[in-house]
Amino acid sequence: MRLALEVNPFFNVFDLIPVLQILPPSDPRFAAAYARVVAYLEDPETLACVGTQPSLCANAGMAPSNRSGSLTLFGDVYTKAGDPARAAQWYSLANVLSPATWPFRPALAARLADVDGRAALYQDADPGNDPPLLGAGAENCVTCHHGPAPGAQQAPRFKDPAGWPRHESSIRHGR
Repeated sequence: MRLALEVNPFFNVFDLIPVLQILPPSDPRFAAAYARVVAYLEDPETLACVGTQPSLCANAGMAPSNRSGSLTLFGDVYTKAGDPARAAQWYSLANVLSPATWPFRPALAARLADVDGRAALYQDADPGNDPPLLGAGAENCVTCHHGPAPGAQQAPRFKDPAGWPRHESSIRHGR
């Protein structure tokens, strides 16, 4: 993972998200991953990516709901780390930028309605009541990669060695 972060720290910081999803906030590895992710999120160049690299940082590429899913996930990261005020900012931004048709809007609304309650669950002594971060539950990657979103460009199709057209995401996931 260190090599991935050295090669492309701008994009590969997302490799730390699974660490944040599975470890408790009290774990030193969580703290180290959280520090890297927060440094990334709070760098002004990161948000500029939405305009400069929309295929990676907005909804123009392989993730037609990237803004909605990512912004909600960022709120979850802050919530789990015990910063509900910053979490509410990310959730509010996701709420403003998410279309009414985004299938995970109810999950976002629930987070917005009880940011402090969710944060408290992560801070208590019972890890069994910790809510999953967006993308760690049954929805997994589809929070960003479902689609296409209305008006979004269809992702490119590629042929597998047998000549059958396949969606690029299925190539990446070995299907």
